[in-house]
Amino acid sequence: MGSQYQELEQQALAVLKRNDRGTHTVPQEDMYPHAWLWDGGFISIGLSHVDARRAATELDTIFGGQWDNGMIANMRFNSMRPDWLLWNSRLNRYSPHFIHTSGITQPPILAEAVQRVSHRLNRDDRRAFTNAVLGRLASYHQWIYDERNPNGNGLFTAVHPWETGMENMPTWIEHMRTLNWGLRGAMLRSLNKVIQLARRDTKHTPADQRPNSEESLLHLQSFMSLRNNRYDHKRLADKHPLHVEDVQLNSILIRNNEILEKLSDEYKCPLPDTLRQHMAQTRTNIEQLWDDESGLYYPRDAVSGQHIKIATIASLLPLYAGSIRQERADSLVVHLQDSESFNAPYGVPTVPQNSPYFREKSYWSGPTWVNSNWLLIEGLKRSRHKELARQLGKSTLNMIEVGGLDEYFSPLTANGLGAKSFSWTAALALDLINQFSD
Repeated sequence: MGSQYQELEQQALAVLKRNDRGTHTVPQEDMYPHAWLWDGGFISIGLSHVDARRAATELDTIFGGQWDNGMIANMRFNSMRPDWLLWNSRLNRYSPHFIHTSGITQPPILAEAVQRVSHRLNRDDRRAFTNAVLGRLASYHQWIYDERNPNGNGLFTAVHPWETGMENMPTWIEHMRTLNWGLRGAMLRSLNKVIQLARRDTKHTPADQRPNSEESLLHLQSFMSLRNNRYDHKRLADKHPLHVEDVQLNSILIRNNEILEKLSDEYKCPLPDTLRQHMAQTRTNIEQLWDDESGLYYPRDAVSGQHIKIATIASLLPLYAGSIRQERADSLVVHLQDSESFNAPYGVPTVPQNSPYFREKSYWSGPTWVNSNWLLIEGLKRSRHKELARQLGKSTLNMIEVGGLDEYFSPLTANGLGAKSFSWTAALALDLINQFSD
């Protein structure tokens, strides 16, 4: 890697070493003591630059918690921590018998991670690793279409904001406020003060940097609905009020579908025709989330068919998909370069600066995250905006140098926010250093 970022590189390696648990890397030792799906994907991409075999182990651990129906859960629990008791994934007959996981998924970034890690392995290790995970990867994508595609239109439909990993974005909060959570929801609201005392995140991070009490309660209401319905998609279809065709999830799915198809062809691991047909549907039907008036993409309630027209960074992430028409990519870039909205002094804020919902320090309601910057950089590289990708990559590294290897950052000052010594910030810093060192 380039000498320009030598100090940052060493700091990033130290964070990854501190958070390494042998078979996986925790996002952060105090607040996030488990293995997460999309964290592991991003971490493996960064690790592949320094130890490709260890990066492959990171992904093997994630795939090792796969359910019998193909789902890969967003969390694989450290069995010494009691969180798995709350989730009780054993309520669903497809959950693993000897591994504790959550009951939902997360953005499907794994094909991207598999491809990048495999390219850094030697020939024999590459073939063994890829052959071992390809079937599982295909099964996971098939599960998405079997259980998160209720309208049969190929659009990944989230049943909880946690499935997007961007849970307190205003699109989700405003939409969840409109839903009927029934008697159990009312009971939870009455216990709100007690519930807030049990939160782990606000014990380690200032409260103004985390979802507020109302937001966390809405998340809990949705979680309890999922748990009460045993994480079963057939029960959820009738009894769970939250079903959203999400822009970010579908953008990531499109890109990772494309990679899965390429890997399957390269390694002669045929995909079912029905799966390829679903993949083509997703590429086509993400355009149903486009809004001509604003020139942005918005999520849509899968039940009512109504768009949730609040701009967030997710509105720009079809750039990462790499499948949208050039004129629409150019429209998104106009928003990305607007200094009153998404073009902040440091990176790309998760909510535009001129939005009434913008909160500089609050989790996904304003701060800049390295992983969402990274997704945009990858999309810009493939949409005839390579110079803008380079500028965003360099500015992201500058932000990390100013603010540290924290979970997220103020887009106005680059002050580090959230958890300290955060693994995907460190891992993606290594990847960006590899790409953008002079």
